[in-house]
Amino acid sequence: MMLKGANSADVVSRIKEKMQTIQKSLPPDVIIEPYLDRTDLVNRAITTVEKNLIEGALIVIFVLVLFLGNLRAGLIVASAIPSDKWKKVCSLDKAKWTYWLALPLGFLKSQVPLSQA
Repeated sequence: MMLKGANSADVVSRIKEKMQTIQKSLPPDVIIEPYLDRTDLVNRAITTVEKNLIEGALIVIFVLVLFLGNLRAGLIVASAIPSDKWKKVCSLDKAKWTYWLALPLGFLKSQVPLSQA
């Protein structure tokens, strides 16, 4: 059973180890086969997200350098984006909020006119 906040990859690997142990205790004609194993799908999704994040960051840096005309200025401005996101994630973690709970609140805050902010 997977507990809340547990790493799914670790849970699946422990289950596979237990299945091998249980398989040894069963008669030879009884075989345990997984019904649904999405380990490969999850690993490919993580790889795709990592690749897209890297490509997106490089495109942002390129566009900033192109418009600002200075490599140093483009890198400084580009470094502000992930540092801002990291601060938000840390503050959400400290408040025990999930990102999906805070996302609509951030959207609502962004819709407030500046005169009322």
